Amino acid sequence: MPAKKSGLKRVGSKAVGVGKILTKNLQSEASEKKESLVSHLDELRNRLIKCALAFIVAFLVCFAFSAPLVRMLMALGPEFSFVYLHPTELMLSYIRIGMIGGVVFAFPVLGYQAYRFMCPGLTSREKKAAFGILTAGVILFCVGAIFCFKIVLPISLTFLAGLDSTGTIKSAMSIENYMTFVLTMEVVFGCVFELPIVTILLTSVGILNPKFLQKNRKYVVLVVFIVAAIITPPDVTTQVLVAFPMLALFEISLILCRLLFRKKLKAEEEEVDEDFFGLDEDEEEESEEDEEESEEDEDEDEEDSEEDEDDEEDDEDSEEEEDDEEDDEDSDEDEEESEEEESEESEEEESDEESRR
Repeated sequence: MPAKKSGLKRVGSKAVGVGKILTKNLQSEASEKKESLVSHLDELRNRLIKCALAFIVAFLVCFAFSAPLVRMLMALGPEFSFVYLHPTELMLSYIRIGMIGGVVFAFPVLGYQAYRFMCPGLTSREKKAAFGILTAGVILFCVGAIFCFKIVLPISLTFLAGLDSTGTIKSAMSIENYMTFVLTMEVVFGCVFELPIVTILLTSVGILNPKFLQKNRKYVVLVVFIVAAIITPPDVTTQVLVAFPMLALFEISLILCRLLFRKKLKAEEEEVDEDFFGLDEDEEEESEEDEEESEEDEDEDEEDSEEDEDDEEDDEDSEEEEDDEEDDEDSDEDEEESEEEESEESEEEESDEESRR
C-alpha cells in the first residue's frame, strides 16, 4: 500500500509538471501573438504619422504657392473674366489648390509607406510587382494631368468661351466654379491614364481576359469617341486629339493583358506539370519502397528458412547425441550385468570349492 501511494504521488507530480509546461508554452505563444500585433500596430502608427507629415508639408508648400498656381490656371482661359462672389471664396480656392496639390505631391511618399508596410507579407516577386505598379501609377497619373493641362483644357475653354457668337453675353465666371472645373478635369484625366494599371490588376485577379477585350473593342472605341465629343468642342481635330491617346491607352492595356494572361497560363501549366511529375515521382518512390520491402521480406524469409534448417540440424544432432548417450548407457548396463554375472559365477565356484573341501 505505501508503495502504491508513492507511485501515485510520482504520477501526480509528473502530470502537474507537464501541465505547467503546457501552460507556459500557451502563455508564451499568446504573448508572442500580442507582441506581433502590437508591433504591427506601432509600425502602422509610425507609417501614418509619416504620411500625415508628408501631406502637411506638401499642403503648406502648395498653399504658399497657391496664388501663382491660380494665376497659371486662369491663364488657360484668357477669354473669361473672373470674379469671386463671396468674401471667403478666393481663400477657399487657395485652400482647395493646397489640399489637392498636397495629395498629388505627397502621393509618392504615401505609396512608398504603404509598400513598406505590406513588404513583410509579400514574396520577392510580389514586392517587385507592387513597386512597379506604384511607380507606373504615379507616372501615368502625371502624364494624364499634363496631357489635360496642355491639350484638353485650352481647347475646351476656348470653345466654351466662344459659344456666344452675338457678343451680348459677357464671359464672366466665378473663380470657385472655374477652379472646380479645371481641377476636376485634371483628376479625371489622371485617373483615365491609369487604365493600363487597372487592366493589369483585373487580369491578374482573373476578371478580365484578352478575348473579352478584343471582342468588345468596337464598343470601347465608340465610348471613347463619345467621351471625346462631350469634353471637346464640336471639331473633328480636337476630338481626334483627345480620343487618340485614350485609344492608345486601350491598345496598350490589351497588349499588357495578353502578355500577363500568357504568363498566367504558363505558370498554371507549370504547376500542373509539377503536380503530375510529382505524382509520378511519388509513385516511383512508392514502387521502389515496395520493391525494397519485398526484397527485405524475401531476405527475412530466407533467413528464417536458414534458421529453421539450422534448428532442424541442431535437433537431429541433439537426437543423435541422445541416441548415442542411450547406447552408451545400455552398453554400460550390459557391462555391469556381465560383471555382476561374472562375480556371481566366481562366487559360486568359490562356494563349490569350499564345499568340496
